[in-house]
Amino acid sequence: MSVVGRDSADMGATTYASVHAVTPGYFETLGLPLLRGRGVEETDRDDGLPVAVVSEEFWKASLGGGPDVLGRTLELSGHLVTVIGVAPRGFTGVELSPVDVWLPAVTGEALLIGSDRFFASRRYWWLRGVVRVGEGQSLASGEAKATALHVNSRADLVEQGRFDANARIVTAPLIEAWGPEA
Repeated sequence: MSVVGRDSADMGATTYASVHAVTPGYFETLGLPLLRGRGVEETDRDDGLPVAVVSEEFWKASLGGGPDVLGRTLELSGHLVTVIGVAPRGFTGVELSPVDVWLPAVTGEALLIGSDRFFASRRYWWLRGVVRVGEGQSLASGEAKATALHVNSRADLVEQGRFDANARIVTAPLIEAWGPEA
């Protein structure tokens, strides 16, 4: 999702930012140490404001690249957020296109979409699951566990005939193209 972003320290500078909502542990699951700061927690707030992780490119191009980036306030589509982390250059997560800002999923949806549908509906189609298969585990075992979790979490819908009890999760390795540049 693209939003209008503004650095609150320089309210005249407006830029478009690619913003993605992520869940806790996102950066850790992908094995990414942040360049500065920390990743997001679900309902994370800093100084009473929702938080964000920015890309190194966004930090340098839109925020001046100064050492004071952590704790800076950004305005995203009229909502203030506090920067708590910087992802290394070239990191796009599971996307192949550049990402400028990552927000916690729940607060990101409430801020940018203006809705709590994330809480109210299990049919929210945009949410993608990413897991890291442990050492010595196969993709097939990860697929079986993910499928069981998925189907069991919808047991009430299966009983009502509104969800296919034979639904399956299909796993595949992420391509390496998303990683930080060398």
